[in-house]
Amino acid sequence: MLDSTIEDRSAHGGCLRRGQNSERGLECLTGVRLSVFDTLIIDPMFVGNGDDQYGWIERTYLQKSELLEAAKVTQGDVRSKWRWKSGVHDFEIELVQGKAYDYLPVKVTFKSKDTSRPDHFGETAIKWKKHLSGKFLPYVLKMASESPFGQKQEHHHWVLDWRLGDELPSDFFQCGLSDFRTQFTPIYDFKVDVYARPSGLILGTPWKTPEALIEDE
Repeated sequence: MLDSTIEDRSAHGGCLRRGQNSERGLECLTGVRLSVFDTLIIDPMFVGNGDDQYGWIERTYLQKSELLEAAKVTQGDVRSKWRWKSGVHDFEIELVQGKAYDYLPVKVTFKSKDTSRPDHFGETAIKWKKHLSGKFLPYVLKMASESPFGQKQEHHHWVLDWRLGDELPSDFFQCGLSDFRTQFTPIYDFKVDVYARPSGLILGTPWKTPEALIEDE
């Protein structure tokens, strides 16, 4: 299983197309360990954490957090509130699960309860799309948080394009090729930008930023 993300990190061994500031290009990431489904419901500040992220769902909600309340809200969605106190972390978490998406998470908010860090926060909004297999898969992720490395905010905006099972050939992860991008073009139906002398940059298939894709929905 692979996700290819526009403007940000992908799953380990995956590839991305950058959208920030209308940059063009494709980058292959082979050292990123990222579990998309775990990352959906943790504070976005952990997205860049180099530690193994698998299992955060169980650790954060089932082992370390206290369930404060839960209720059905608009359109049958479920909203729950949790308190996560662990080490230096002290958050109140609000989790909204969408009835239309089999109660998968659609919004997660982390608010600091630590008086020494009152502005510490994390917000994630998730859009889901049904795959041909009938399964809902995350399509758009918008994340924001206070940066753990300074007084600023970090923002992540991902558009995910999934390939499951036989949709992905076994040799897909041959990133050691002289031009690793060529293996992606038939799968994602695009031509990459190339630089050649003396003509310089030759643009490939035009593509849209995450914002433009959402506007087309």
